[in-house]
Amino acid sequence: MPADNPFEIKVVFGTSPRTILAATPRTRSKPKPVWHPPNQSLDIDGLQIAGGMVYTLERAMDWPGEPSAIIPSLRVDPVAADPTEDFGYYAGYDRITPAQRRSYLEWLAAGRTDADPARRSLGHLFLFFYGVERRVILDRDRDPALLEEIIRLLQQYGPAHRARSWKNCFLRLLHFGGWQLGGEAYRVIWPRLLEFDGERADAEGLRFVLASLYQRGEPMDWSVGYRVALANEESQRSNVVSRTREQFWALFAQRFAERYPAGLTLRAGKRPTQVPYRTASNAISQVWYSQKDTDSLQVDLPDVLGTAQQFEALPKIWNSCVEALTNYSRAISSKKTGDAAALAAWHALPNELRRTEAHPVREAFDELLTDLPREEDQVFVPAGTLAALAGVGERAKLTSVQSQQVVTLALGLGWNLAPDPVLLGLPLSWSQELVLYPAGPHEVDALRLRGVVWCLYLAIAIAAAHGEVGTTEMEVFYKIVALQIEQETEWQTVRATEAALRRDSNVALRAIPQIARAIPAQSRVIVLGMMVRVAAANGKISLEELKILRRMARAFELEIDAVENVLRGDEAFREVVIEKAGGSRSSGEPVPPRPQPSTFALDRERIAVLTQETREVISLLSVVMTDPEEAPAVSEETTFASSPQPVSTDWLEALDPRFHSPLLTLIERDGWAPAEFDSLAERHHLLPDDLFDSINVWSDEALGDFLLVRTDTVQVARSLLTVGQAPFTA
Repeated sequence: MPADNPFEIKVVFGTSPRTILAATPRTRSKPKPVWHPPNQSLDIDGLQIAGGMVYTLERAMDWPGEPSAIIPSLRVDPVAADPTEDFGYYAGYDRITPAQRRSYLEWLAAGRTDADPARRSLGHLFLFFYGVERRVILDRDRDPALLEEIIRLLQQYGPAHRARSWKNCFLRLLHFGGWQLGGEAYRVIWPRLLEFDGERADAEGLRFVLASLYQRGEPMDWSVGYRVALANEESQRSNVVSRTREQFWALFAQRFAERYPAGLTLRAGKRPTQVPYRTASNAISQVWYSQKDTDSLQVDLPDVLGTAQQFEALPKIWNSCVEALTNYSRAISSKKTGDAAALAAWHALPNELRRTEAHPVREAFDELLTDLPREEDQVFVPAGTLAALAGVGERAKLTSVQSQQVVTLALGLGWNLAPDPVLLGLPLSWSQELVLYPAGPHEVDALRLRGVVWCLYLAIAIAAAHGEVGTTEMEVFYKIVALQIEQETEWQTVRATEAALRRDSNVALRAIPQIARAIPAQSRVIVLGMMVRVAAANGKISLEELKILRRMARAFELEIDAVENVLRGDEAFREVVIEKAGGSRSSGEPVPPRPQPSTFALDRERIAVLTQETREVISLLSVVMTDPEEAPAVSEETTFASSPQPVSTDWLEALDPRFHSPLLTLIERDGWAPAEFDSLAERHHLLPDDLFDSINVWSDEALGDFLLVRTDTVQVARSLLTVGQAPFTA
């Protein structure tokens, strides 16, 4: 043995030295993680793990090691830690406690599933995920089963854990690893991944999805467009979206399809965009850094999302949906319950969605129709019956809002209502009989039609003076107004209103004061003349008809002899006989008696003159509107004062009078600063919260929703108020 051998040792026994060679030291080998593929079974501390998809190590590795690897030599307690116990930040199998190892191994042995997912801490999921992430990214394993297991874990544990970070990590691997599987395989995967977006779009995932569509030449549909809009800064952030999720999706899908019937054909920039992969496991990033394996942690994609101009319509569609569903969001957040709440919510839906969602009272309404009297396509029904279906409690006279609810109910069920309280501004009575007739697809000229129907009310009041509506009088009325009714749908409205008033002509008689208030002063004599011609249809005017004509004249604020003046001033009435009572008539020059009655007729020339006069009158009637709910009652003997009437607060009858004055001030504006609102309450000796809550409790019942909304300011939902409710008086 050479003397310079460094491992030579000389030992002296007595006087004779001996040379012994020491063993050459062996370098300890570095352990390597061993991968167990899907469905490969392994036994760890008596627990059978059948699902595989884990790494094992003979012993712990130096940093960075592999935190997910199971090390069989490490101690495992016989009793597991509570599954809710967290493993800490960047957990590793060698760094958790023996009791936590038992908890983790038992979870793996149970198939990585739980009866109650909320009781499993996310540390268990991350520890398993680190191993799959290493296998896909560093080892480049393209087995689809690995991604399928990550999807399954998201599906099971996603709803139970709201934390977004772990979902982002899982989705990042799914998109990145899915892309590596090839175009066809990734196209199958990514629609399932979009389901995990929740309230925020996964912008990184969108890059992969859009690139996939672009490469395949496949147009983008609404489900991807929705996510692109969600990620766009111009799209409104509103709780309307989260409150009305299903309805928002349905409306967005419809409006997207209207804008892009065949989907949106995508464009990409000339240069690809480089998308890096951000690892969840710190160990992987350390290995990547030491190996400089740049290819495994980044990918080049067609830059579709970067070509922003092609998506400029999406936030506009999004924002239009937010606006359209705002009222629906309020309705479903209201304190109302039961059928009334369901009905209010349905009516608050935009028209596109009402056509697809079942009406809440459809079944009850259809059952009601079978027992109602009919005449051809007209159905007769008490207003109170419909009001009850609309959730309105019984009362003698409905408010304007409640009357509108009845109309809205009928329209939602496919029927028009006559008399229409919204068209006429005449609220309904509970016992009033109405006519339902099928709603047509065509709209009517509501302004012109309003004037015609108001005149119809006056004509019915005269034609029914003897107890039944006279046919001759109505024929004359229709000759006068025929040219003002241009569409068949308008004729349907007029005929249906006539049918309802024929069954109870007192409705028309009681409406005379309200209608009179809407007629301009310069047109009242002309309107009275029209009604005199209706009364004289059969060549004579009866005492009953004369009384009603005089009642109209008083309501019109005309002279006491106005009817007689019309009769004397028109040659057409030369042969008309006016019946007289036994006693003396009211003061004024009497109409000379006629020797005998003769037939009263309207020739073409006279009809032409009347038609022109009627056109002018109806034109004026159509643009003047007063809420009759606020009109003071007028008796037959009362002459109207010429001074304007003060604003009525009858519509506030259900609200404590203490709140009337501050409410009338509040609704003058759309919004109030908090300090202004508090000051207003103080001026009226009220607590701000008491004022706010009391008004909303009242308005929820009377107007169908909260009138006041508190954000940074106190907003006033003035859209709930109708014409005639201060300050919106005519």
